[in-house]
Amino acid sequence: MSEKYWSLMLIPFLMGTLIASPDKSLPANRLFIKADIGNKTYNLEVADTLEKKGDGLSGRVNLPKDQGMLFTFSNTTFHHFWMKSMNFPLDFIWLEENKVVDLTKNVTLGLDSFSGRRRHNKVIELNAGQINESMVEIGDSIYFHK
Repeated sequence: MSEKYWSLMLIPFLMGTLIASPDKSLPANRLFIKADIGNKTYNLEVADTLEKKGDGLSGRVNLPKDQGMLFTFSNTTFHHFWMKSMNFPLDFIWLEENKVVDLTKNVTLGLDSFSGRRRHNKVIELNAGQINESMVEIGDSIYFHK
């Protein structure tokens, strides 16, 4: 067979391999939940273990605009976050149950530990600018669904 023929056969194989290969920078066994935040719906990765909560979005190159991360805690208090090994700025939505109690916009890289101004038991991280884009406000309810 000609070299041209083999090249044409190789292209679909390589494309299939690239599409099927998982992103090695993302953790395995990720659980997602949908959330209606303001006027938008986001797919939130659930940080449901101590390891996932500790890692958060650190080390990732980017985050799709319609995605974020949800942290849930068993107690309502001031949970602290930091931007260790982050490659992009974030917006934070602080919740008590499903009600927005505080918003922190455009948290930049390298910031020391910080928390919301009110007690909370859930936190949502989104790309910087998404709080404004979704028009979410303090006092709004967040609706979670599959």
